[in-house]
Amino acid sequence: MSNLIELDTKTRRDLQLKQLEILKVVDKICKKNNIEYFLAYGTLLGAIRHQGFIPWDDDLDIFMTFDNYNKFVKVCENDLNKERYFLQNLETEKNYYLSFSKVRDLNTTLVETFNETLDINKNVYIDIFPLVGYPNKKYQRVLFKISRAFMHSVNINIINSKFLYFIFRIVVKIFGKKRILKMSTRYCTKFHPNKCDYLCSVCDGDGIESNLYKSEWYSKIKYVKFEDIKAPVPYNYDEVLKKTYNDYMKLPPIELRSKGHCIIELNLEKNVLKESSENKL
Repeated sequence: MSNLIELDTKTRRDLQLKQLEILKVVDKICKKNNIEYFLAYGTLLGAIRHQGFIPWDDDLDIFMTFDNYNKFVKVCENDLNKERYFLQNLETEKNYYLSFSKVRDLNTTLVETFNETLDINKNVYIDIFPLVGYPNKKYQRVLFKISRAFMHSVNINIINSKFLYFIFRIVVKIFGKKRILKMSTRYCTKFHPNKCDYLCSVCDGDGIESNLYKSEWYSKIKYVKFEDIKAPVPYNYDEVLKKTYNDYMKLPPIELRSKGHCIIELNLEKNVLKESSENKL
């Protein structure tokens, strides 16, 4: 495994601004096609507490309800500049290993420990997580949790239990990623958000309880300052952030701040992996 890069303040800021460029592209496509999205996780926290990125953060996350997510994936076929950007998911790239989408800037390089050995596009990106309806009935919730676990089995990197890692690795090998994802996704997305009391971030690696949000919190959009744009957040963002971060306006001590992603190669000006591959031809 290659050595990790420790980002200095300037490089981290330049990375954030590159991610902001991608967000602006996504935002333009969403506005053109009447697609709703919300800033999510640390990006939402940054928008409210810092009016932009959290200074020590190195990624950008957004939510889309599943109907909007599917619509976005579809319109990107025509509206996303494929010479510059790439919508990465299990359908667009054979060796991709996550059950949500990324939009990558093809003119950059970003290699992480999790994908160092994989034959996939490795560029600066933003994450797009689908929000789905969480069923109201108890027996349906049990089946939902099982299906969500199998959705995660396509990404064995986020499974912490050695036993489950072993089991899911066998299941993935027997049935294949796409078949497992298709079956589990079919169940996890059958409940319409408007008919459910809760929404769930179905693809995040943390436990289900930490990824449940009251549907009413996302019933309306509010626009807030995020760097040099106005970005959409859930109207009840205060409830969302209190659930996730408790006293979210209080800065955590330095030793508890996120160390960021495990980056081993970064170039914000060019795709050095592509150039290296072309030189070998």
